[in-house]
Amino acid sequence: MKLDQSVFDTSSLEEEEKFELYRQNIGGVFNIEIEKEKIKKLDANLKSYFLDEVILVDCSTIGQVFYRDKKKIICDELDHFIVQIFLSGQTIGLDSHHGKGGTEDSLFFIDMERPWKAYNPDFRNLSLIIPRSLLDQRITGINQLHGFSFPINQNPYAKLFKDFILGIFRDINFFEKESAHILSKNSIELLLSALQFHNPQKFKTNQKLNLLGIKVKEYIKSNICDPGLTIQDIASAFNISRANLYRIFPEEDGGINQFIKNRRLNLAYKKLLYESGHKQISQIAYECGFTRNTTFSRAFKEKFGVSPNTITISGQSSPQREKEFERYLWHEWLKQTPLKGMNSD
Repeated sequence: MKLDQSVFDTSSLEEEEKFELYRQNIGGVFNIEIEKEKIKKLDANLKSYFLDEVILVDCSTIGQVFYRDKKKIICDELDHFIVQIFLSGQTIGLDSHHGKGGTEDSLFFIDMERPWKAYNPDFRNLSLIIPRSLLDQRITGINQLHGFSFPINQNPYAKLFKDFILGIFRDINFFEKESAHILSKNSIELLLSALQFHNPQKFKTNQKLNLLGIKVKEYIKSNICDPGLTIQDIASAFNISRANLYRIFPEEDGGINQFIKNRRLNLAYKKLLYESGHKQISQIAYECGFTRNTTFSRAFKEKFGVSPNTITISGQSSPQREKEFERYLWHEWLKQTPLKGMNSD
């Protein structure tokens, strides 16, 4: 049995439906903006291959803006990195805080849990979409990868990584489904080696601490709605000291307290979008671990720049709207019922 794959090609579509179907397909990862005069000339081809726990994507299309804003990040809950290799064209970051972008001679990284906006002129790139946990359990420093790029030609492991990815695409029809795990594993091993060769001080192997960190974060996510959750509770659950617990969460990201608060606020944002039609804001706040409505409202506005009430007014509390965000999650996208213009094998 061949690898799971999905192909979307606008060449077989009617002109008036190209943009909307393309927007839906790429919408599993990015929102897009295309100049009006270019929409009628839209030409796009996306080939995606499911390799065990990662996805390989070959994308070629016209110039456009790609972005992930706070709303999309919260609603799709994708906790992955995108590693891009440009075969032609480039990506130009439109936010100076998150890197300049990637070119044909570099490896480029996007953290899908953080906002990103960039303009890509006409391009073709290869992307590897990797769950954060597959990197987090192996090396330190991955929280610094967002918008990060480094030259391929100055890094022998980066060259091997690029050649390996190109080889997969070249011989994709020869690989059986049983080989997906091997392809995935070798891709990640070469990528990790490239990162450590580039900066061995930043990207250190620290497997024991990283594995503990993954378990701690999963524990927090599972108990995020408990307003009584404390730092001591978490430390006790894993039989570690508070000092060791603090080491798991980088201070530059706000530490463990900020991690917990961000998770609660993100959950509250999503609930306000979908459940505010039949729940009070105070009830949603409590369900997300906040005991005081004033504390919740202040923290919410500080993070999102608007009050919770603004979200309840603009949100559409309907199952259809929630389904819209869930429909194109990356791990479901390749297995969903094919849209017109998409063939799945």
